[in-house]
Amino acid sequence: MITLECAVIDRGPLFREALERSLESIPKREHVEIRWTWLSWPAAWSEFVQRIVHRTAPDVMELGSTWVPTFRAMNALRPFSPSEIRMLGGVDRFLLPLWRSARSEEMTWGIPWLADLRLVFYRKDALERAGVDERAFRMFKDPTEFERMLRDLSARQSLRPWVVPTTPERNTLHHIASWVWYYGGDFVKPDGTLAFAEEPALRGICAYFRLGPLMGCPIPRLHAEQADQMFWEGHAAATIGGWWIWDYAGDALRPYIGLALPPGPPFLGGSLLGMWRETRVPNEILIAVLARMVHPDTLLRITRIPGTPLPAQPDLLIERVANLPQPDLEIMRTGMYYSNTFPSFSLFGVIEDRLTDTLGKIWAEIMNCPEDIESIVRSHLRHAYSAIRRAISS
Repeated sequence: MITLECAVIDRGPLFREALERSLESIPKREHVEIRWTWLSWPAAWSEFVQRIVHRTAPDVMELGSTWVPTFRAMNALRPFSPSEIRMLGGVDRFLLPLWRSARSEEMTWGIPWLADLRLVFYRKDALERAGVDERAFRMFKDPTEFERMLRDLSARQSLRPWVVPTTPERNTLHHIASWVWYYGGDFVKPDGTLAFAEEPALRGICAYFRLGPLMGCPIPRLHAEQADQMFWEGHAAATIGGWWIWDYAGDALRPYIGLALPPGPPFLGGSLLGMWRETRVPNEILIAVLARMVHPDTLLRITRIPGTPLPAQPDLLIERVANLPQPDLEIMRTGMYYSNTFPSFSLFGVIEDRLTDTLGKIWAEIMNCPEDIESIVRSHLRHAYSAIRRAISS
C-alpha cells in the first residue's frame, strides 16, 4: 500500500467530509492510502517552507496563487507536462489569469483549483435610504468618481459609506491592486524590477488610503472579520472583498447586497494544486488524485460549502453563481474577464510580506485622519522600496 499525503487548507468539517468523500474511490482503485493534512491560511506558508527545507513536503499541496514562483525557485515543485495537463482537462478548462500564476520559464508548476475574485459589495438598503441611484453607484468609472460617490453617501446619512480592514492584512494588498492597476502601475515588473514606488502605483495607493477617513475619525482598527461583520450588520454601505462576503451573508441579507466592479481590473487570487518534486508516489497515482480533485463533481460539491472560494473553471463558476440576480451575475462575469493577478516572480512572497507590513504601518499612522495622508503613504512606500530592494539583492 502506497501512502500519499495531500495538504489542503481547512475550511471546516463539511469541507473536509466533502473532499474526502469525493476521493474515496481512489484508494480502492489505485491501492493507495490518502493521508490528509489540514492547514490554516496563516500557518500554511511557513509550514510548507519548513517542510520543503527539511525535504518532507506533502506529495500534493494546495498553494496560494502567489506562492508558486517562490516554491518553484526553492526547487520544491515538480512541473506538469503538456500531456498531464491534457489529462486534467486541458488549459481551456481553467481560468486563464490563474495560469499566469502557475507558469514560469516556459513550464507549468501548478493546476488552478479555486478562485477568489475581489469585488465591491454594497448595501442596496443604504443607497435607497440615502437617495443614491443604485445603477449610478454600480457604474462608477474611476477612483475619483468612486470617492465622490462615497463622500456623497456620507453627507446624506450618518452610516459609514466604506469599511475595509485596517490592520496588517494580505487582503489589503489584494484590494489595493485594483487602484494600482487602474493608473497603469504594478508592484513588480516581469523582469523583477520593483514598481510599487513609481508614480502610477503611488497614485493608486494614495487614492485607496484617501478613503480611510470615510470610516470615521479616528479610523477604526479593524481585522478583516470585523470589517466584514460591520458591513453585514448594516453599519457600512460598501466594502471590497471576495466571494465570502456574499456567501456568509445568509439568505435573509443577500437581497440587500449588490455587486460592483472596483476601479481597475479586479484582483483574482485563489489556489493551485502542486506536486512535491521529490515525491515517491507513482506519477499515475498523483495524476489520478489531482484529476479527481479538479473534477466538476468534486469542485461543485466543495464550493457549495460556505467559506469555500469559487471553482477555477469558467463553466463551473457560472453554474455556482447562477443564483445571483442578473445584474450581479453580469458583474461577476465581467470581473472574471477583466481580472488580473500578480506577476510570476520568484521573490514575490518577500514583496508581499513586506508590503503587507508597510500597508499596516500606513493605516496605523493615519488613524487620526491627518491632512497629509498622501505624504505619509509616499514616505512609507519609499522606505519599503529601499528595504525590499536590499532584501531581494541579498
